[in-house]
Amino acid sequence: MNLSEKNVSTLIELGLSPSQARVYLSLLKSNNLTAETLNKISGVTRPDVYRVLNELEKAGLAEKIISKPERFHAIAAEDCVSTLLERKIVKTNQLKKNALKLIQVFQDNNESRETEENFGFAFISEKSATFSKIKKMFRNSQKHICYLGMERRTPVFLSNCIPTLEEAFTREVECRMILPKSQNGLCETWRRLGKYSNFDLRLMPKRTETAFCVVDQNEILIATSALDLPPASPALWSNNHCVIDLCLEHFECLWLKAEKASFNV
Repeated sequence: MNLSEKNVSTLIELGLSPSQARVYLSLLKSNNLTAETLNKISGVTRPDVYRVLNELEKAGLAEKIISKPERFHAIAAEDCVSTLLERKIVKTNQLKKNALKLIQVFQDNNESRETEENFGFAFISEKSATFSKIKKMFRNSQKHICYLGMERRTPVFLSNCIPTLEEAFTREVECRMILPKSQNGLCETWRRLGKYSNFDLRLMPKRTETAFCVVDQNEILIATSALDLPPASPALWSNNHCVIDLCLEHFECLWLKAEKASFNV
C-alpha cells in the first residue's frame, strides 16, 4: 500500500514522527491490523512498529484489540487531527509566552545600550534585514523623513514599508522624497501617499546614482550600489552626524532644483 507523502507530511507537521505518521495512516486505511501486517504495509521495521504502536496508544491515537494475535485500531482521522491540533495550539501558546518573556528580559537592556553607545556604522547585507531596518527607522521617526531614491528600486523598497510609513504620517511626521521623473508617470504607490498633507514628492529630470533615507537628522540608511535594480542592495546604516549632515546638504540642493510632483490622475 502506498501512503500519501502529503498526508505523512501533514501529520509530521502536526507533531507525529515519520514512523508514527506511517503506522497511523496504515491503520486508518485498513483497520484491525497485526504488528506483522503493519510492518509490511507501513514500511516501518518490525521492532519499531511495536514501539510506535505503544506511543500511539499512549497518545490516544490508536487502540489495542484483545485477540490472538493482537490487532490494532486507529481512531477516526477527524479525532486524530483535532487532538493533534489542540496539542499544537497549547505548545504554540506556551512558546509564544516564553518568547515574549525572552523579549522582555532583553528589551530594556538593548534599548539602553543603543541609546548610550555610538555605533557609528553598520553594514546590512540581507534584503530582509534592510527592510526591517527602514521599518524601524520609520516607526521611531518623530519629526522628519528625507528620502532620495532611484526610479525602479524605490517602489520595491518602499512597498514593503508603506503601512509603517503611513503610521508615521498619522503621527504628523513630515516626509520629503526626491525621485527621478519617470516617462510612465507616477505609480499608484505615490498616488496613495499623495493624500497626506505632510508628504511632499519632487521629481528630478535625471536619475541619481545615490539613494539614502535620513530620519530626524539622527540616523541614515545609504544604498551601497549605484545600480538601479529592483532588489535591494546591501546598505550602510549610520548615526554619524558628519555623514548625515553631508547627505542632507546634498538632499537640500537637489530639493531646490527638483519640480513638485502632481498627484492628479
